[in-house]
Amino acid sequence: MFGAKKIPDAARGVGQSMRILKAELAADDRSTNPAHATPPSPTPPHHDQLTVKPPREDV
Repeated sequence: MFGAKKIPDAARGVGQSMRILKAELAADDRSTNPAHATPPSPTPPHHDQLTVKPPREDV
């Protein structure tokens, strides 16, 4: 099918085409959906999760 000299060149071309396609898809996703352009920031914990209640002594 291909000679031994052509296989590395063909693989390189396929790899380069895949990188270009991936970059174009990522750019298109950022332009059509800006919410996915930056990762979401973590939400802070609620106030009730920050308070520590002392143990009950009447037990």
